[in-house]
This record gives sequence, structure tokens and C-alpha cells, in this order.
Amino acid sequence: MAQRRHTKILEAFGSGTAASTNTWKVRLIPSASPTSNIIKAITACTNAASPQTVTVGSTTGWANGNIVVVWGLTGNTSANGTWVVANLTGTTFDLQTVPGPGQTALVSTGNGTAVVTSAFVINLSLASASTDLPTAAGGSTDQTLASVTVTNGVFTCTTPINWSSNVAQSTGIKALEFYQSTGTDRLALWADGYIQTRVVTQAAASATAIAVEPLFAPIPNGTAIAFSNGVTGTLTAQASAGATALAVSALAALIPIGHTGDAPILNANLPATTGSPGAQTFQFNVDPSNGLFPI
Repeated sequence: MAQRRHTKILEAFGSGTAASTNTWKVRLIPSASPTSNIIKAITACTNAASPQTVTVGSTTGWANGNIVVVWGLTGNTSANGTWVVANLTGTTFDLQTVPGPGQTALVSTGNGTAVVTSAFVINLSLASASTDLPTAAGGSTDQTLASVTVTNGVFTCTTPINWSSNVAQSTGIKALEFYQSTGTDRLALWADGYIQTRVVTQAAASATAIAVEPLFAPIPNGTAIAFSNGVTGTLTAQASAGATALAVSALAALIPIGHTGDAPILNANLPATTGSPGAQTFQFNVDPSNGLFPI
């Protein structure tokens, strides 16, 4: 599967209003306390429950069906990943899977005791402007993308993208947020070095392979993927881009069709820290074939 695109940018590409001729920029998102209108700190999360429920300070402006990304939870690592919001209240929401074509969202199950220190959630479904983003990591200047093109449905630009100063070691870099800065100032892509995998054939208990949708990018050997039904699959070999199966250690329990798990991209360069505070360089490379994201 692909990286995390904002819903509104997909609609804009479909209508032709998010053209490659517009000005496009990218901001560094800090690892620590990146709260804003679209990124909220998690104050509580259920443990090995089903469904998993997340608590934040306020869900004002959010709605059932929104797509969100959760990160930073420890203990209950199954809650980290890409989800559909369900059973929304003023401060809580349940996590359901992002359904594949012809599928329905599935209830999630936790895999441990949740620890919420430095845990956050970003909403990818809001039509927020770039001004709703948190301050860039280290106060860095947003970079303008050069030579933006959309070829055969793939969005690309000049690579690498460089930040040459004010990238603070103490802040760290969680993700990059790409946005269209002309027109309606739409958020486009949340790139945090992870992709989502989706199971396409039920994997039995003790299975050593999981059939998944074709991978957008490679996943390194040894990666432990916490799937949305609370079962973890640990890779015993690197999974290449385009692969449709994951080689894993024998599963402790079955994983039904449609369950998902987010996994780190090999050599993704995110999340990241730099050297001593002061003038630093951070570089992000764009894959020449896959680009930033498929349209």
C-alpha cells in the first residue's frame, strides 16, 4: 500500500484543482509535542481491548469516518498505525481498520498495556491549511519543491530535498508534511517513513507467510508488524517493493482478511535526529520511480 495521503488532496487531484504547476512545499514535523488543530496529543488509550479507544483533549471538528495516524504508543503497539475513526465522542474515538476495495472496516484489538507518553494522532481527512501545522522541527524554513511533475499518476519533484540549518537535535523529526501552498493551501502527504500493509488471505496460526496487497516500498528484515487484530508478525526476510507476501516467524494466532499493520520503510530516513544543536543538514530523498505518492 501507499504512504499516507490526505483525503482532500485526493479529491483535488480528481477535480484537477491540485495541479503540478501550483507551488508545493514541505515542512519538518517535530517528534516532541507537535500539537496543532490536526495533530493532537493522546492522553489515554485502552490496553488489549477490542475495540481500541483513544482519548484526546478534544475532537472538535473531527467526524466518524475520518482517517487518522496514531504514533508513539508503547506497550500496546497495535494501536500505532493508520485507522478509521468510529464511535466519536467529544474526547474519544475507537480505531477501526481502513477497508480495502469491497471490504468493510474491522474492529481493532490491542496487544498490551498502553503507555501514552509522547503519543499523538494526526487527522488526514481535514481540509486544514498549512497554517494548522505545528511549528517546523528546530524552527526550520519550509522548503519549496522544485520541478514538480505528475507522470503516469505519480507525483515527483527534484531530489534530494535539503534543510541546511536550525534542525535541532533536541526536537527530532517525526515526519514531513507536504502541502500545496497556492490555490486553497491543501495538505497533501504525511510522510513518516511508514507504509500500511493489508492482509488479503487469512493467515493461519503458525503460518510463516502473510499474503498482503503489493507493497509501495521495501520493509526491512526483522521488522515486527503489529496487526490490527492484536497479532504481531516478525519478518524473517526483507520484503521488496511490489512484494505480495511477507515471510514471518510462525504466527501466534490467525490474522483474518482485511486486518492491517503499519511497517517502517527500508532506509526511509524517518524519524530522524541530527547532530549537536546548531547549523545542521537534513536530507530527504524522493524515489525516482515511485515518487512521493501515486495520485
